[in-house]
Amino acid sequence: MMWILGLGVVMLVLLGLVYFLVSSVAITRISRAIKSIKIGGGEGSSGGGGGISTGPIALPNAATAMVASDAKGGGGQLSSGAQIQLNDSIKMTEVVQWLIKNIETNTFFPSLEDMMLIESYLVTSPKSVGGLLSEFPETLRKKIFSLSYSDHWLKALSSPGEVDHVSFELVNKLVKGLKTEIDVATHLQSMMWEDLMVYCWRLNDKLPVFLKMIPNADALEILSFLPRSLSIKVAREVLPGAWAVVLKANLTKPTLTMETIQQYKQQCLELSPLRPTDSLAAYKRDVELSNYLLTYDNIVEKEIYGALATDSVLFTIRPPFYKVLDAPYEKIVEFVPQIGLEDWAVAMMNVLKAQRSTIERCFTDRQKFQFIEFLKRFDKSGQLKPTHIGNARENIARAFRDFERSKLNAEMAKFYSQDTEETKAA
Repeated sequence: MMWILGLGVVMLVLLGLVYFLVSSVAITRISRAIKSIKIGGGEGSSGGGGGISTGPIALPNAATAMVASDAKGGGGQLSSGAQIQLNDSIKMTEVVQWLIKNIETNTFFPSLEDMMLIESYLVTSPKSVGGLLSEFPETLRKKIFSLSYSDHWLKALSSPGEVDHVSFELVNKLVKGLKTEIDVATHLQSMMWEDLMVYCWRLNDKLPVFLKMIPNADALEILSFLPRSLSIKVAREVLPGAWAVVLKANLTKPTLTMETIQQYKQQCLELSPLRPTDSLAAYKRDVELSNYLLTYDNIVEKEIYGALATDSVLFTIRPPFYKVLDAPYEKIVEFVPQIGLEDWAVAMMNVLKAQRSTIERCFTDRQKFQFIEFLKRFDKSGQLKPTHIGNARENIARAFRDFERSKLNAEMAKFYSQDTEETKAA
């Protein structure tokens, strides 16, 4: 019995030694990683306004995960050479929470760059972004949400995932891009200007309408500070014949007065009010209804939409298909060619001939023949499921909504442009 006891003691000693060695290696790697953390200050940092100022982030001793130190800056990208996989006991969430503390004390957050960065991640990784935003303090999360405009935000926050490496990558970039105003005297004006940039961005397809409501010189200045991917497209519409000036503009600081900036902010909000926080709860309810409508015919759909409040989120996340069928010929004739014949045939399955007659009027004789052949083939094969039909209708309804919006915005922009010219002449 004594030799068994002795063997057990020896094994315990050996296991303790192995555990000590493994722990020492892990702690050494973590310590090196923490020392190498440099969030900001690299050559890759950039930004408008008063410039960017970021510093080292203090992390808790027991919390770090996939930290990065990019000797070349890298614009906030994680350095593959510095990426470390840590054991399960060290929560990545703890690191993210510490990084968020740097964000919530910054008066310029969220800037236009921040909103556009989050939006870009929402398109590809809504679960990861939802998990990250869920870690933000409620007040700040509500502020960010109120400045959003696309459905991606509703989807991410209504069904967030867990914090993961994508969440960390995003928050790391946000911290690196934090802005600070060097000149205290112009701090408030810079904050207001950043707000105006975000307000202009969230106008989306209404931006040309707003810019035609203000003097051309001010419109040009605003466009000069917006990202080129957005400003050039809008400038061609707002300033025909002079849009190239946007490319040549070299303004480093806005020249508009605080009073003018505040006036323009208010005009933007009149065109597109801030998103209310209760729209998230409404979205969750309407998503269920949207899924229900996916397999029901257009007659039931029309009855359900008719019973909804006019400001229901459902009109945004799932535009009604019955409006396409009810549209007058003069309006629909421009839209019909934008959709393929086969897509029209899928959407029109089980739709009464009288209800689709206006759509068919927009086809040429050859297109009518092909359209009917598609219907016969789908009916004979029986391969189309109700969800296929529902998705086709939803896609066409969404395209029609965008078509109507573009036409309306063009009319509004033309009206305000004429009004501005008349005011100048007077």
